[in-house]
Amino acid sequence: MLQIEAGLEIEDSRLRRRVEASMPRLRNAYVTAMSIYTGVNYRFGDVPDSDRIAQLLQDATDRTLGEEGAHLLLGMVLINAQ
Repeated sequence: MLQIEAGLEIEDSRLRRRVEASMPRLRNAYVTAMSIYTGVNYRFGDVPDSDRIAQLLQDATDRTLGEEGAHLLLGMVLINAQ
């Protein structure tokens, strides 16, 4: 299981309100981005590439919102292999 903790830093209050309203779409974009990452870029047993994950999530954010200004902050990337 891949666990990711992330947040968004948004200075513009107009954009912040838009992000709050777009959270279901953003969550879907994040799940899609991580599904592609785990299916294409990640090999079981490897250390996850946090830089690549952060870039994929930032790209998903910008694409979903249609503009820049919401900066993704990656707090944790954890693999739980049982």
